[in-house]
Amino acid sequence: MIVPENAVLPTRIFLCGLPAAGKTTVGQILARALGWEFLDLDHLIEKTTGKSIPEVFSESGEEHFRDLETAALQEVLRTENPCIIALGGGALDRPANQALIAEQAVVHLKVDPKTAFERARHEGNRPLLNGTDPEVKLQELAQRRNPIYQKVATIQVPAEQAPEQVAQQICRELGKNLGISLVRGQRDYLVLVGTDLQAAILRSLLDAGDDHLIVHPAALKPAALELSELLEQQGKRVRCFQHADGEAGKSLSQLAAAWDLLGAEAYGRDCVITGLGGGATTDLAGFIGATWMRGVKTVMLPTSLLGMVDAAVGGKTGINTEAGKNLVGAFYPPTAVFCDLKFLQTLPEAELRNGMAEVIKCGFIRDPYILQLCQGIAPGTLPTGEVLQALIEAAVRVKAQVVSTDLFESGLREILNYGHTLGHAIEKAEKYQLPHGHGVSIGMVFAAHLAAELGIATKEYARDLTDRIAALGLPTNYAGSWPDLRDTMARDKKNRQGQLRFVLCSSPGQVQTYRVNDEDALKRAAQATGITVS
Repeated sequence: MIVPENAVLPTRIFLCGLPAAGKTTVGQILARALGWEFLDLDHLIEKTTGKSIPEVFSESGEEHFRDLETAALQEVLRTENPCIIALGGGALDRPANQALIAEQAVVHLKVDPKTAFERARHEGNRPLLNGTDPEVKLQELAQRRNPIYQKVATIQVPAEQAPEQVAQQICRELGKNLGISLVRGQRDYLVLVGTDLQAAILRSLLDAGDDHLIVHPAALKPAALELSELLEQQGKRVRCFQHADGEAGKSLSQLAAAWDLLGAEAYGRDCVITGLGGGATTDLAGFIGATWMRGVKTVMLPTSLLGMVDAAVGGKTGINTEAGKNLVGAFYPPTAVFCDLKFLQTLPEAELRNGMAEVIKCGFIRDPYILQLCQGIAPGTLPTGEVLQALIEAAVRVKAQVVSTDLFESGLREILNYGHTLGHAIEKAEKYQLPHGHGVSIGMVFAAHLAAELGIATKEYARDLTDRIAALGLPTNYAGSWPDLRDTMARDKKNRQGQLRFVLCSSPGQVQTYRVNDEDALKRAAQATGITVS
């Protein structure tokens, strides 16, 4: 069943399926994505009895457990707040329980018994799978229960993919067009992409802590005050910190001013820093969170395309110095990232174009699907609607996958710096008045020419990349001085042992970092990008 987009969601969504189908994991993600409460029938029983499920089974038997399950289900149905409910694998064995949720939204998480067994076999909290040959037992459960699930469920969703993908599919089956990515690491966090995310944002912030600092630029003061009021209505203490616009906000003086405000308000280690703004805002807010009290929770609310697909995701935080851009910072993952597309509706066209540089970059380094979507955009125009959301979701997925593998940029994550070595140097030369996306666009063209000069890519690939970038209305050349740019690149953070290192592509999705000491090749690539070498 697919509900029309923007349809009114039910107030309760029940998840059913075999043991280890992912009901709890998917349910928690789904609840966070919708800003709802999550309830697990087994956990409610454990809370009521003060015993674990295996203890209830061993001491009182399965029939008594089923009685407790029915009572817990009845209690859940009295809940007024919107909620996601994970049912136990056998909760629907009883016809009476089926009748209780007959008028509710029920999602069957379909999973092959072999997959469920592989997930469950290392767990010790599934009483029905104890004993000899649990795999056969699970297959028998599937034969008996799957017809029940299929009869009761209003939605059937394959559950063998990643839990965030399952949750996303459930949302879309219910008419909620929401992109969900999960960045894995020392602490996992969700990145949500969609419209009208206020409920999810508010729920996340309320759960995060009692003392809040909202970091924002002047243009977003009304939005910051609106969010502040919502939090204060729930009894939270909120202060707002307005930083200087653009890259000027990423300075030591701005950072110190934020620290002073936190200190004056006696904000402790349990406070929450929220970045509401573009990439400069989320960079600064993240670094405030990373450094205050040696690290507090941060939540990112990027309002620009560039912030959504780049700065807010991945945990890179930092400020600029006289020596260069982002040279002082920390790898510090946020608690959550919310990309509410409503902010893009009023974003100037120039800012959307700026962000498209980071979007198409993800196509060059990792996901050709992004290049396909961009190819369908009329030259000189910008994506809108479903295409824009699809591009944002795809770019976020690329970053989530890369960062989940390499948070600290010790290997794979370096590919996200494609085009940034020269790009950052150009930004510094222009005193950070040139948009970041423009610097990256020119940097990617330079990198493509450099790859061709070194025999890593063909000249045809360099021309194709240049044409794709130009079709988005982004710059492909720069009338600057090579000696100055070369001097700035010498201090790039990717360099090792005094040697320049560049991320280079041989073709879309084929990317690697190279040490480059061929000064003639560098100069020829610079000339091909319009830079004055002599």
